[in-house]
Amino acid sequence: MQDQHGWRAAALATLVLLPVATAWAASDWNNYQGNAQHTGYVAQSFKPAKFRQVWQWVSPHAKDGVMPFINPVTMAGGMIAVTDDDYFSPQALYVLDEMTGQALWVYEFPADTPGLNPPSLNDGTVSVATSGHEATYMHRFDAKTGTLLWKTPFSAQWDHYLAPLVSHATVDTDG
Repeated sequence: MQDQHGWRAAALATLVLLPVATAWAASDWNNYQGNAQHTGYVAQSFKPAKFRQVWQWVSPHAKDGVMPFINPVTMAGGMIAVTDDDYFSPQALYVLDEMTGQALWVYEFPADTPGLNPPSLNDGTVSVATSGHEATYMHRFDAKTGTLLWKTPFSAQWDHYLAPLVSHATVDTDG
C-alpha cells in the first residue's frame, strides 16, 4: 500500500532481513530516509539471494484500530524505533532490539490520540510527534529506558509529519 509519503508498511507483515553470513556494520538509519539530508543512500552492495528472515514483529495494536499499519522505522545503536499508524485508536511507540526483534520498552499513548507519527532515534533519544487539535506535541524519550524526558506543544492542526530531524540537540519538524 502507498500513502502520500511513499510506502506504508503493514503491521501484520513487518520483517527484518539480514545477510545469511553475518550482520554487516551498517550505519544508523536515524531520520526519515536514513539521514539529515534525506538521501536514503546506503554505501553497500547487497545480494538478495543471501538474505533470510531472522525475526518478525507484529504490532500489538495491529487489530485495535482502523488501519493495521506502522510508520516508517528508524534505527541506531542496535535499537529500532517504530510507532503505530492509526487514528483515534490505541497507539504506541516501541523500541525493539535490532538483532532479536524483542521489545526493549513500549510507551502507550492515550487511546484518543488523533495521530502518532514516525519516530527519530538519535544521540540516545527517541523523538516523536503526536498530532490533532489539543494533542499536537513533540515528545522526547530516553532510548534505553523509555523515560519521557520532555513533551512540548507546537502549533499545528490535524497534520501528519515525517520523523523529526534531530541534530546537535535540536529537534525540528514542520508545525
